[in-house]
Amino acid sequence: MYGLGISLLIIILVVVLILLFTCFTSVSQGSVVVITLFGKYRRMLQAGLNFKFPWEKKYRTVSLQNISQNLQLTATTSNQALVKFDTTIMYSALDSSDETVKNIAFKFISNQDFLRQLQAIVENEVRTLIAKHTQQEILGIKDELQIEVLEKANASLKDWGWKLSSLQISVPRFGEEVERSMESVVASINERTAAENRGEALKIQATKEAEAKGRALEIEAEAEKNASKLRGEGMAEFRRAMFQGIADSASVIEQKGISSDILPILMYMDTLKDIAKDGQGKIIFIDGGIGAPDRFMEQIVSLNKSIQSNDVK
Repeated sequence: MYGLGISLLIIILVVVLILLFTCFTSVSQGSVVVITLFGKYRRMLQAGLNFKFPWEKKYRTVSLQNISQNLQLTATTSNQALVKFDTTIMYSALDSSDETVKNIAFKFISNQDFLRQLQAIVENEVRTLIAKHTQQEILGIKDELQIEVLEKANASLKDWGWKLSSLQISVPRFGEEVERSMESVVASINERTAAENRGEALKIQATKEAEAKGRALEIEAEAEKNASKLRGEGMAEFRRAMFQGIADSASVIEQKGISSDILPILMYMDTLKDIAKDGQGKIIFIDGGIGAPDRFMEQIVSLNKSIQSNDVK
């Protein structure tokens, strides 16, 4: 009897030790463990060594760290071009509160189910936004695309206790035919830009040449104007001197007691002599009548009066 009692005591002690050993559990840093009691949420265990009763069950370990996942997405642009993306997403628990942990633990059967749903949400948002743009526009809206997908995806993930922290979209990839057509479009745009630049340069050059030519004509006209003015002033001085000489000659003739009527004849003869000297064989018709000298003198006097009246004005 004594030996049987000792054996029973040892068995009880071992059982107690086993039960005590199973009542203690450790939780990794950056994680929490969801505890259920008879299938219902009971509490959660924080990082470190924790005690739980044998009848409590560890339902799931929920990570509070950032989780990274690579996705391959396919979408269609507004002009029906197929485009592919290599996308890296980073998500994590919204916070470490009981409500958030309960949502993460019980909204989906497994993490794989949540990942499939997350991929569907991100892909749907990307497709919706890509469908509004052409393939040329997509290359310039990558940052805008990332921001909009984050905002719209987080609106759905919030109810499940998750948040999308980062979304990195690689350079879009198109089919070979689409890429060749895009290269052709870019080349034509560059060629058109170069042609526009050449045309603009020729236009500027033509404008500058026209301005320079106009300025040259303006300078030439101004010079011609000044030259004409100087020629007119010189001719006026010449005529004043000529008439002054005629007046002096008439005065000298009268002082000698000779009639000044001979002066028109002398001037007429001097004119004929100069014409014969410098005529260079040209035919010139001259009034050769009896009263020609008088008429010649009358014309000179009339011209002198006209010049004097103009000077007065």
